[in-house]
Amino acid sequence: MRNHLALAAWRSGAGNRALLHELFVALYLSYFLGEAGFGDETRGFYQGAQEALDRCIARAAIENDWGIEPEDSVVLEQLLRLYDQQLAAAPRYVADGARKRLLRFADSDESLPW
Repeated sequence: MRNHLALAAWRSGAGNRALLHELFVALYLSYFLGEAGFGDETRGFYQGAQEALDRCIARAAIENDWGIEPEDSVVLEQLLRLYDQQLAAAPRYVADGARKRLLRFADSDESLPW
């Protein structure tokens, strides 16, 4: 739910770093759930979502505009729809494993998983 509210705020021009963080968390958890067998999106799908978030960062940093372009909004809506489906299908232990993997990834020097 928080990730949907985050996207809604960005759509209305009221985004911020904390809300962007929620969208990044959804991106990574969705990827890790997909690797666990819940979803069949390609690496290109996740890379596209990453690029949409990167454009949000650039826009906020350069223009102080905390909104999102319509085409990027569509990409992130697709991501959140997939993530909702994954959470509905994956057992709790798989979702917990994805969260643990995200924490390990965040503490590492690894580059993007895709």
